[in-house]
Amino acid sequence: MEERFTNKTDINNQELYKFQLLELKKFIYLSSSLLGIVSIIVGLLFLFFVKLYLGVIVIILGMVCAVFLLPFIIKDGIKKQNERLFTQNKIINEYEFYEDFFSVKAKLQREDGIEEEKTEKYEYKNLFKISDYSIFIFIYINSRQSFILDKRKMIKGTSGELIEFLQSKNIKINKN
Repeated sequence: MEERFTNKTDINNQELYKFQLLELKKFIYLSSSLLGIVSIIVGLLFLFFVKLYLGVIVIILGMVCAVFLLPFIIKDGIKKQNERLFTQNKIINEYEFYEDFFSVKAKLQREDGIEEEKTEKYEYKNLFKISDYSIFIFIYINSRQSFILDKRKMIKGTSGELIEFLQSKNIKINKN
């Protein structure tokens, strides 16, 4: 069986960081909104039942934390986690798309020179979703795990042809 499309994507910490921010955008907005709402409620309670100035302080501090501090803490944590992972390792995913399934050969090249390799096959009918961004395609195998395919790294076929092929498999593709 001959592959229809192939791609070799090496992932670095900046690209993974961009992807994680895209995926965590809703979480960051919801967390910030929740913190803002809670700080307003607590601030109002302080306004009416304790001291006026304490209520104002709680509301202002809560809003500053919700708008600036919480998103910064989340983003900084992601960035530091990726730096730890990628300063010691390099990850290369090789994708091969066949008529009924696709395979991913994941290679991990560790700093100490040891290489680990694992190949998995996935049927198109079992995919959770696919998101198409400007230079990346995210192939979700479940709600929390996805593969990052760099459109610029196509070896056989084009990214446009790959998208059309995936759509022909009745896979809904979210264009972002």
